[in-house]
Amino acid sequence: MKKVIKLLIVAMILCLFAGCANSEKDQVMKEYEEEKVKVEKQKEILDEELAESERLLAENRPSADDTIEERLEKKVEIARGLHIEAQKVSGNVDKAKAELVRLRAMELDKLISEIQALNKKLVQSRRDYDAQYNAPKSETLVVYFSYSGNTKAIADVIAEETGADVFEITAKEPYTAADTQCDENTRAYKEQHDPKARPEIDGKLPDMLGYKTVYLGYPIWHGEAPKIIYTFLESVKLDGKTIIPFCTSEASPVGSSADNLHEFAPKATWKDGIRFEPKATKEEVLDWLSKL
Repeated sequence: MKKVIKLLIVAMILCLFAGCANSEKDQVMKEYEEEKVKVEKQKEILDEELAESERLLAENRPSADDTIEERLEKKVEIARGLHIEAQKVSGNVDKAKAELVRLRAMELDKLISEIQALNKKLVQSRRDYDAQYNAPKSETLVVYFSYSGNTKAIADVIAEETGADVFEITAKEPYTAADTQCDENTRAYKEQHDPKARPEIDGKLPDMLGYKTVYLGYPIWHGEAPKIIYTFLESVKLDGKTIIPFCTSEASPVGSSADNLHEFAPKATWKDGIRFEPKATKEEVLDWLSKL
């Protein structure tokens, strides 16, 4: 009788261990199934975006989503993160269970490869479109910020004479007449005296890839370039480009206003700038251009 009882106890213990093993095994498989579903959803989104991109390309229309490459890169990072987590799960179980999850890991690898392939194809289609339809018309770009219109007038003459493309810097929070008064309590005064001030630019910044020369225009505020010019310089890549500054002011020279900008585009070639009177004539601007 005792022997029978011992056998029953042994059998119960074996069953208990088997149940625990199966439970752990089931949990591991459940985790992999969840990770697989997540990645498959990412792939479905990529498939849809690829189809949309190809449709827009066929219709010769730009994508409405200007951040598609960034979003795709994030999706691939999500997939990679899931894979890393899957590897951690695999490393925390014994050899027998690790073999069971190996197939899931292979499936996950395949899905990640498919996502990366779709990402590469979609990015290339975007670049092909940009090369065909969004390429700069000129190798020269006139970039300017103008509050009262004086700097804009100069920029328009430069663009007309050189055939340059034009980009106007506008503040997301527009400046008012009160903002620009010579008073310590005004917005402009506070920004100009705050080294960290970087007013936000409204809208999309230009793609600088095809430009070689950049005319950079601005009014003089409290002896310096407005801080929104600093925002622009820190937001675009100007390495290897030639920058020619010009400013408008009643009295302040271009001087330090341009020199102080150099460190924010250190790999660009900076040319000497010029100050124009607020109501400078077209002839004065053309005369300056002819001497560059």
